[in-house]
Amino acid sequence: MQGTPEELCEKGSYYLYDKGDYKTALGYLRQASNGGSPEAKYLLYVMYDNGWGVTENKTQAAEYLIQAAENGCADAQYWLSHYYELDRGYGSIKHSYVQSLYWAQRAAEQERKGAAEQLGRLYFYGGDGVNPDFHKALQWFHIGESDGHGDASYYLGYMNMKGLGVAKSYSEALKFFSKASDGYSRACNLYIGNIYYEGGYGITKDDRKALEYWLKAAEAGSDAAKDNIRNKLGINY
Repeated sequence: MQGTPEELCEKGSYYLYDKGDYKTALGYLRQASNGGSPEAKYLLYVMYDNGWGVTENKTQAAEYLIQAAENGCADAQYWLSHYYELDRGYGSIKHSYVQSLYWAQRAAEQERKGAAEQLGRLYFYGGDGVNPDFHKALQWFHIGESDGHGDASYYLGYMNMKGLGVAKSYSEALKFFSKASDGYSRACNLYIGNIYYEGGYGITKDDRKALEYWLKAAEAGSDAAKDNIRNKLGINY
């Protein structure tokens, strides 16, 4: 197999994803990895993680992922941050918020999509050597939101609603909740209902709109929304 590590990695990626020829992909990627290609190391992590053409081996996968991250692969840095965040770890990777923050920062410096939102969450919750910092969380969530990351929009809505790291603003909260990921729709509908019921902070109180959004949340299984409909609006639900 002839070519630079980058060329060999490109061929390996082609056989891996386009052809599904794992044996050929493995040959190219191992040679590219031995030549120092961080992207090839990342793809070898993918193969060992999924058991594509090799026996599934999380420990081996973790070793390739760490090597790829240390050699500058943004995708590897992003996923390494996630694995360090997990309580259960991954292969030889043990839980560490400090390491998770470090690798998310490295990935964000390379503008890897999702890394800014990851940093925002780590600063929002904190833990194990990382103190919560709402101002830094807000900064990174704004970067994530500008990249179109719906999870960041949810957190920005929540922080504006609660006044965490920013002046409390229901109007700003509504703007961000409307852009949040589908996975947060139940929570967003509950909070939007709460905002319209309470009013203030840039929003006029509107019980009709509160009911509209609480019903959406209730239909999605929110017990809090059901309680609000019964106890705050006096409607039997």
